[in-house]
Amino acid sequence: MIHAQIVKDEPAVYFGREALSQSGMTQLLRCPAHFRAMLDRAGEPEEQTDALLAGSLLHCMVLEPGALHARYAIRQNAGNTKAGKEEAAQAEASGVRLVKADMWDVCERMAESVREHPLMRAALAEPDFAAESSVYWTELDGRVPCKARIDALASLPGFGLCAIDLKTTRDASPAALEKSIHAFSYHRQAAWYMRGLRAAGCGVRAFIFLFVEKEPPFLTVAASISEAAQQVALDEIKTCVHTYADCIESGIWPGYTESPVIELDLPAWAYRRKDA
Repeated sequence: MIHAQIVKDEPAVYFGREALSQSGMTQLLRCPAHFRAMLDRAGEPEEQTDALLAGSLLHCMVLEPGALHARYAIRQNAGNTKAGKEEAAQAEASGVRLVKADMWDVCERMAESVREHPLMRAALAEPDFAAESSVYWTELDGRVPCKARIDALASLPGFGLCAIDLKTTRDASPAALEKSIHAFSYHRQAAWYMRGLRAAGCGVRAFIFLFVEKEPPFLTVAASISEAAQQVALDEIKTCVHTYADCIESGIWPGYTESPVIELDLPAWAYRRKDA
């Protein structure tokens, strides 16, 4: 049995661990077969896209600035030139990721906006501020291993101990963020992370998202998720935990349907358009 614990470990360790996670639940709700494929890929190198690189750079700038220059550097030469290839080889040997100057500049301005938000400014000033921690616990009497990766933990005036998660967005207006919460299941993330932290004995009082816009003026908005929305998430979590347990015990990870042939129809909106 995996005992509930909060640990400071490397991302590769966390992502290589086979357990139910927020991203895993998204695949499990799609169908167990996709979740099984995700577990089978655990520990494999992730395809490095510009979006992922910018996200990891921003997180480092905000949450672990002391490690910034040991992990990242601004690319000085074009990658297809001799100087660029030599630069890339030296960076790889040193474990440093090269970043284009324009990406660095944008992330730096986003990071400045986040750091200057009153909530983040208070969090960074707290002596108990802890960045990039993993939480491991089990559900159903040890039958289901679970995990969550916490961006930051800190005690905040008026809140107490809080979990903080940094997100980028194109639109941080309240209406747009509510759509993002539904689209990306952020309500489930909040409920899941709180569940894990409390299972590990952490008296966390709130889960707060910091949304920062990707374009000028790089506005930052702090938001919590309503109890009603988290209750919806708990129903999804219960379904996922029991489905995972059933699949582990049976060894069967079903796809979308067991029927040899299914009948498909038009979506409901197509009929409404026809009747209009």
